[in-house]
Amino acid sequence: MSQLLYSCHWKGLNELIRGSQGRNVGNEHFSNLESLLIERNFNSTKFARYLTDRFKSQIEELASDDIRIKKLAYIQKLFNQIPVIKDLTYDRQYDDLSLTINKWFICEIEFKSHSNTENIIESPAMEIKSSSYVRKTADKVLCKLTVDQLALFFKAADMSNIITARSLPAVFQSVAPYLSTPHRAEISHSSLRVKSYSVEERDKSLLIEMMIRLTEQIKDL
Repeated sequence: MSQLLYSCHWKGLNELIRGSQGRNVGNEHFSNLESLLIERNFNSTKFARYLTDRFKSQIEELASDDIRIKKLAYIQKLFNQIPVIKDLTYDRQYDDLSLTINKWFICEIEFKSHSNTENIIESPAMEIKSSSYVRKTADKVLCKLTVDQLALFFKAADMSNIITARSLPAVFQSVAPYLSTPHRAEISHSSLRVKSYSVEERDKSLLIEMMIRLTEQIKDL
C-alpha cells in the first residue's frame, strides 16, 4: 500500500514538473522544483536536511547574529508563503515538511537570540530563580489573540513609543511569562520575536478590527 502511495506521489509530481516548464512556480528564494516538493509535502528526511543545510550556508557569511536572525525570519516567511496541498504527504511515518522546517527555524532563531543576549549581566541568584520558576496558566492573563497577533501588537506599541524598554526583544522577554492564548498555555519570548519579523496581512486586518472595537469601548467608558 505504501509503495502505491509513493508511486502516486511521484507520478503527480512528475506531471507537475513537466507542466511547470516555462512558468515560474518558485519565488526569489526557492526554485521551481523546491517549491513543487514543498507544495506536495515531500517530507523526506534527506530533503528536509538539504533545505536546512542550504539555509545555514546562506547566513554563514552575514556579519552578525541580528542580521542572521532577520535573514532566517525572511526565509521562513517565504517558505510559509508557498501553498501546501492539504492531506498530501510523501511518508506518513514522519512529520509534515512544514512542521519540521518551522521547528528548525524556531530553534535556530532562538539559539541565535540567546547568543545575542549572553552579555547581559545577571546575578547567579536571579539566574537560578528565573530558570526554576514557571508561572502556572491560572496565574497568567489569557489573551484572545494568537501569538502572531500579540507579536504584532507589542511591535506596534514599541514603535509608537506607547511602551518603552531596552529593546523589542526585552519587551517580549518581560511579557511572555505572564501571557497565554486559547491555544498556547506557554508563550516563549523567542516565538514572539520570530513572529514579529514576518507579519501577515490577515493578522494586521484582524488586529485593526480589534483595535476599532477597543476604541469604541473606550468611547463608551
